Amino acid sequence: MKKIYTVLLVFALVSCLSIVSADSIPQFPHTFYGDVTINELPATGTLKVLVNGVESEQVQVTDGEFGKGLFDAKLVVNGASGDQITFSFESEGYTLDSDYKIYLIDSEQYVSEIDFVSGGYTEILLEFTGTGDGGDTGDTGDTGDTGDTGDTGDTGDTGDTGDTGDTGDTGDTGDTGDTGDTGDTGDTGNGEELPLNPGVFYGLVYLDESLASSTLNLYVDGVLQDSIGIENGVFGGEGALDDKLIATGYDGNSNVVTFSLVSGGETYSSFTAELSDATYEDELPYIEGVHYVVLTFSETADTGNGEELPLNPDVFYGLVYLDESLASSTLNLYVDGVLQDSIGIENGVFGGEGALDDKLIATGYDGNSNVVTFSLVSGGETYSSFTAELSDATYEDELPYIEGVHYVVLTFSEIADTGDTGDSGDTGNINSSEQLPLNPDIFYGMVYLDEALASSTLNLYVDGALQNSIGIENGVFGGEGPLDNKLIATGYDGNSNVVTFSLVSGGETYSSFTAELSDATYEDELPYIEGVHYVVLTFSETADTGDTGDTSDSGSSSGGGGGGSSRSSSSSSSSIISSSDSSETPVTTSVPKTSSSGTSTDSSSNTVESSENVGPDTTQDSPDDTLDYGSDSNETGVVLQQESPLGGINMYLALAAILLILIALAAAWYQSKEKPEVVPQQ
Repeated sequence: MKKIYTVLLVFALVSCLSIVSADSIPQFPHTFYGDVTINELPATGTLKVLVNGVESEQVQVTDGEFGKGLFDAKLVVNGASGDQITFSFESEGYTLDSDYKIYLIDSEQYVSEIDFVSGGYTEILLEFTGTGDGGDTGDTGDTGDTGDTGDTGDTGDTGDTGDTGDTGDTGDTGDTGDTGDTGDTGDTGNGEELPLNPGVFYGLVYLDESLASSTLNLYVDGVLQDSIGIENGVFGGEGALDDKLIATGYDGNSNVVTFSLVSGGETYSSFTAELSDATYEDELPYIEGVHYVVLTFSETADTGNGEELPLNPDVFYGLVYLDESLASSTLNLYVDGVLQDSIGIENGVFGGEGALDDKLIATGYDGNSNVVTFSLVSGGETYSSFTAELSDATYEDELPYIEGVHYVVLTFSEIADTGDTGDSGDTGNINSSEQLPLNPDIFYGMVYLDEALASSTLNLYVDGALQNSIGIENGVFGGEGPLDNKLIATGYDGNSNVVTFSLVSGGETYSSFTAELSDATYEDELPYIEGVHYVVLTFSETADTGDTGDTSDSGSSSGGGGGGSSRSSSSSSSSIISSSDSSETPVTTSVPKTSSSGTSTDSSSNTVESSENVGPDTTQDSPDDTLDYGSDSNETGVVLQQESPLGGINMYLALAAILLILIALAAAWYQSKEKPEVVPQQ
């Protein structure tokens, strides 16, 4: 009997263990992160993954990256061993080719598809190609009011009636009155020149029959755009991370592209360009996208075309003193009184000698005097009288222009008269007519259009001049992190520096707004305040978006900024629904403007609700305690999907525990059973 019980126990154990077979072990998801490019430039759009050709999951790509940050949404794919993974990409403004490349970063190889790996964590680079649709360049500035129609000319006098007897001759028709002067055409909207997608170049450079070296300059409409070094005739490269020459044209301009070659102390500007199947002489049309070009400059060509050709840059790094103390704050660099560059100073040090260290860079032009001066902005004061120690020479208040990289020690005088206009020959004192830049005014935050979270584009102006633009997603623009994008404006000393915004959404431009900044509320304009600020902007959809055309008031409208204060209470909110799969637990995020609340779980509906404060507490003076807006609502759904296989593991662990308990109980019962008493035979 004991053997029978033993056999039964072993059989039960084997049968139960067979339940947890290899086939029922859960498959972990395969996670992807990395970079996406279009025409070798960082892309923005929606990346989708296909499992055996069927669309599965998707993730947003911003500035060419997805999932690389610790809390960034990654592309998490569920599948089984043997599944083939491919990708597709959608980007506004581009028609993409069907062919693309998958580059595996770790193994450093290109593949056409990826095999699903349970628990895999793979960094990839996806290289797409396509043609730009031109993209929305943003709405053109509002057309100004049409000028008043001229006064109608006076009607000519009716001719005299003839005598009653004989029918008199019909009087001469009066002269037609002079047509009134046509009214002045109203000012064009804000007169902004909207930038085009960049024109990007790499390739080969020849000087007559020889491969060229030194420096290649790129111009658009005669304005220097970029410079690049040439080695053995080659400049730039086709790789996504290789340097290239980049030019930016503007809508409405002629956008003529030209080049100049600086080699052997000479500058050459007459060239032939071979681009695709066409050949151009001395200039190219502006073509958006990345291009391989072969340039051939003529050594005998007359380089003196009347343009001011740039010199090689004058570059500085070093130390700054204010009297006997190491200085801090900001150092400005000028050439012939024109601001060239600015750099921060920490403990007296600015820039560095390393190839990747920041430096102060100035560009002089052939034929100009090219006098180099500096100014120090520290403690709210500007100092322009200095002594410069450069190599073995000492200079007072100005330096000659010397091409190359230089270590310089600058000593500014604290007792110098910083407001002196100075004699015309004294370039050390900055003339009061020059406008020194202020520290930047920087914004991130939320945007509403009436009661709804806005999307599309937010523009920032100072004194009516466009400073910066940024995209809006679900009402959020920028972020508080040091690497997050923000809206940046630069004002100038002596200007009014009025800050305004405009919202471009749904083909309309709105400029009447209410701004909630710290503890204050502003209507249609803000004062210029240096530093980083969290702001909540509410634009009015019913406001008159047809600006009068005065460029000095691009952010104002007679419609007012009503609507912002009506939602300042904590009861107003907007909901964003995010779910990566219909089988996943839905996640609802409630986004109020100024309130904060906790987290609640409704067990009856398996719905998780979280209410996050997307703005800082309005009682705080700074945005230091605000939440991170860099991650979108899709991240939560992805995290839930990553955790779902753990539930299966817990189930199997529980099953195994129950099985062990049953075996233990059976063994205990078997051991505790009393053996029959043996009665001795009489």
